[in-house]
Amino acid sequence: MPDMGQQRQGQLAVVNDFVIPSRSLELAETHQGRHFQVWFEPHSKAYFIKDLGIGFGVFKKMENGAAVLKDNMLINVGEAYIVVNLHPEGAEDMGQSYQTLKLKMFGGSGNGEQFEFELSEMQTGERDILIGRTPECNIRINDKLLSKVQSHIKIKYNPITGQ
Repeated sequence: MPDMGQQRQGQLAVVNDFVIPSRSLELAETHQGRHFQVWFEPHSKAYFIKDLGIGFGVFKKMENGAAVLKDNMLINVGEAYIVVNLHPEGAEDMGQSYQTLKLKMFGGSGNGEQFEFELSEMQTGERDILIGRTPECNIRINDKLLSKVQSHIKIKYNPITGQ
């Protein structure tokens, strides 16, 4: 059972600290502090999670549903990790749309491989980027435990707004 730390109540927020002990003494020494934050927004009736930059990051297991890709997001697919980069850097902060989706693979047989997808190629509608172990996949990962098509990235383009 997690240790319930401090509990404070603000206007609409209740803060609970859950301390989950590490099984490794070495990791317990190097990864101290708050790792992530979970909160509920009553207006949208949804829970959100935010990585606070300590430790190995925050992971969300996707059994179904969708997640919006963000710059520097890390995706775990079998033995491989894929880092998402959206270009130009800082476009969202400047009110611009991204032009390029760049995916870089770490680990597994495709370590160091990079894939780029230009949004200008997608102006006719939607396109799926397939991730899996078959030659038909745009991103091929040689891992026998993966499905033929393990996952896909769907890029939606609206020709009216240009985004």
